[in-house]
Amino acid sequence: MGAIKRLCLAAMVCALFAAFAPSVAALECEGIPLDGGCLFTVTGGDTPDPDDGFAVTNAYDVPLWDFVKGQDRDALGYPISQRWVDGPFTLQAFQKVILQWDPGKRRMNYYNTLDALANRYPHIELPFVPAHQVLEEDQGATFGTIIRNHLALLDQNEAIRARFLAEPDWLNLYGLPIRYEEREVDGNPQGVQMLRTQRTVFVVWNVPTPGTTVGRVNLQNVPDKVKRLGNVIIPDRVKQPHRELAPDLAAAVHALPWASAGVEPLEQDAIHRLHAIARVSPEIFWHLLREMHLPWETGHIRHKPLHSPPNALTLRSLALTTQVASIAWIQDGLTDFERLAARILTDSAFMWPDYVDALLDRAWLHDGLDVDERRFLDRTYGSLYGNTLFPGHPLRIGQIMAAMVRMPYMDTIEGLEARVLWSLMLAGTPSSDAQATLAGLEGVVSYLASKGGATDDLAVIFEMHGSDRTFIDSITDIHDPTQFDQYLVTPASRGIWVERRHISLPLAGPSQLTVLGDIRASALTMDALEQSIRVVEGIMGVAYPTRNPRIKISSRFGGSGNTSLFAIGGTDAPTEDILRRLRSIFVHKVAHTYWGGTSPWMTNGAPIFIAFRAGHISERFIGEQRVSCLQKWKRLADTPREGLADSCHYYLGASLFLDLYNALGNDAFHHGFRKLHLNIEAYQTNYYRINHGDISLNSPETGDYCDFCGGVDVSVYFLRLAFVEGADPATAAMANHIITYWFYGPPA
Repeated sequence: MGAIKRLCLAAMVCALFAAFAPSVAALECEGIPLDGGCLFTVTGGDTPDPDDGFAVTNAYDVPLWDFVKGQDRDALGYPISQRWVDGPFTLQAFQKVILQWDPGKRRMNYYNTLDALANRYPHIELPFVPAHQVLEEDQGATFGTIIRNHLALLDQNEAIRARFLAEPDWLNLYGLPIRYEEREVDGNPQGVQMLRTQRTVFVVWNVPTPGTTVGRVNLQNVPDKVKRLGNVIIPDRVKQPHRELAPDLAAAVHALPWASAGVEPLEQDAIHRLHAIARVSPEIFWHLLREMHLPWETGHIRHKPLHSPPNALTLRSLALTTQVASIAWIQDGLTDFERLAARILTDSAFMWPDYVDALLDRAWLHDGLDVDERRFLDRTYGSLYGNTLFPGHPLRIGQIMAAMVRMPYMDTIEGLEARVLWSLMLAGTPSSDAQATLAGLEGVVSYLASKGGATDDLAVIFEMHGSDRTFIDSITDIHDPTQFDQYLVTPASRGIWVERRHISLPLAGPSQLTVLGDIRASALTMDALEQSIRVVEGIMGVAYPTRNPRIKISSRFGGSGNTSLFAIGGTDAPTEDILRRLRSIFVHKVAHTYWGGTSPWMTNGAPIFIAFRAGHISERFIGEQRVSCLQKWKRLADTPREGLADSCHYYLGASLFLDLYNALGNDAFHHGFRKLHLNIEAYQTNYYRINHGDISLNSPETGDYCDFCGGVDVSVYFLRLAFVEGADPATAAMANHIITYWFYGPPA
């Protein structure tokens, strides 16, 4: 062990507090008195809130307040941070010193701030602070000799020597002298004279300088300088002044099983992080306490979930959740559209922390979420959570997901990027040999990363083959990742035809349309897609939800309800009749982008109604299909509506909207129709609330329970919210009558 390391260790051992004599400039509470402490607002004055600051308390059996009250204010200064935990120690930064509580020895240390900076961050140099040095004469010397060697540095400046030795407890407060230095200022070779110690810097200005007195010995505010660095010694999360936590939030934290008993340093750190989350986003805080049941019942906190359930409470997960809560669009209040994304990020921080860590590095997560980005988070979470990928391997799958997100390809989320990731996630669905599947997936992701990430052409290949299990299995069966090159070639070389067109929509703005297929279709197909999107956007009166709509032309006719991938039949030279049929299908599929992911009556009924409004389906045709479905319904009296043939979902839902349209008139109907769509954008959030008890299906909030709807009663809640709530009495009564008839009345 080097002499300077022995010096640091010995100084730490000797850093026991010796009581100071009362000083005229005693440190007293300058702020808001607390029970067993003080919220110092004097150093929190650079924020708009006059009642925020830094709390110095005796909380959790750490007597910081008892230690500092009445001490020499010029020796300690005011607090400049909240307290934090580092291993077994609790620390808090003041202007002149950093205090460190050692629970094992029940004593307060003055932290070796400058020694720690030199040892842990040797590349950092503070302004007007002499560089660290190791004295050659310390090598092999006893501690008594080391002390004499370092005190000899005081002989170079009598004024500093006198001020240094005037402090009876100089070893604890200042530590040993480390280096003396003089610098030229304004032509004076001794313009500034400085002595670096283990914990502070003595400085004498011999030229006029603002805020100083020529020839006077002062102590630099070293912790203030350290605080300006990012996460160096003082964690960034404790640098901001804040108000006291609201009583209900504080009570909720302290009611946790592991917090109401004796609090260890690790648990104290967790409490501090929960307080930070509660201050920046109470909504996320309450979500943590209400939904993440397991962590609060385990009775202990862990640094890493190596031997604990994947969503056990860990400091890393809490740290990530604190970062999530600090995102600008979360702090300024959550819309329904944003609430689901915030909860996904919060929950994922416990399940897949590496994945959330990678997401937090993406600029698109911080500048506000558009529909494509929100859907990316939603579907990625749904795939991970729904498949419960690889039980026992949550950290590993999280690391793979993090590697995917960190690809340059994922700098933006514009539709195609998400498709590659979802397809790779599908490739990671557990097989009989989970280890082999994971290894294959890791190989593919690693190889893609070595190539700079995925490409749009690769995304197109996934569009064509991503639902083909043989194709997916072939990815993870590759033992040599370089063989994946066969999937990195252009679509044309794999017999895939692609056409792209850039357009500007009236409401959504710049968009890119893509038509791809395993057969080449007429250019009229692209025209039909563009025309359909413009028509649907006009009917909805709401910006088209994605800027990357695309359609798949397959030699095998098939349909897909995916909100961004459409499969249709196609020919090389479609006739006008075929194009009319394609336009009808296009309008229906394009409308799914607005209505995907809801109950069947809305998912399929609303697009059919939009096709009617576009002139592709007649009211008579909808009526004929309705009669057929109702007859089938009578024959299957005991069958829930959810159990009817898929076609009935299309036409019974369309009939509901058609009845509302005819009864309410164009303006009132479309006002409710657009409102319904906006509520449906938050469907997953409300679905989450329903399934977690925030909304009872038997409460007046959702109307009478629908015994035979098999879940379609959720639709009633949203329909009434859109067409009844806030409408004039006549419109509300008519709309409620039609909705009630279709969901609860006897079929005609």
